[in-house]
Amino acid sequence: MTLSILSTGRFASLTLCGLSALMLTACTVSREAQLRKLGDKVESNLKSEQSKVLNLNDSTKQARLEHLTNLRYQLSAANVARGAIPHVVPPEFKDPAYDVIEEVYGAIDWNIPLGPNDIKKPLPSAFTNNSLLLGGNSFQFQGNGLVPGKPGMGSGSPYGGTGGFVK
Repeated sequence: MTLSILSTGRFASLTLCGLSALMLTACTVSREAQLRKLGDKVESNLKSEQSKVLNLNDSTKQARLEHLTNLRYQLSAANVARGAIPHVVPPEFKDPAYDVIEEVYGAIDWNIPLGPNDIKKPLPSAFTNNSLLLGGNSFQFQGNGLVPGKPGMGSGSPYGGTGGFVK
């Protein structure tokens, strides 16, 4: 089947199948890309809150800045983990790994406007001490590099794990 469009006296033809394929390709976004966009949004919210806190003139300013700095460290670890998943996490654990990163971003975003003494939403148990714990393996993200570690037995996480990637 062919779809014809009249344009300034000329006929342009596109096959309906080709148009559908083009539209489908344009709409497909990888899970990693979706999470990168979410991470960027969380970072933008974090920077916005930091700007607000820097303009405060009260006794909570320093504690709030430290709180935001801790959230920034967590966000950095989550971003490194997200970027490393396609390269270091076995295929059978990629979807759960992306689920954990999505939860981490949600918890960080939830905690941004809170004060240093407010009750915070905890990070998921599968992301503890900047480690992604999945299926008996731990992928730890620290410093500027990743070095493979050893798989281990459960650590209380629903996914288990010790050892992992450390600098």
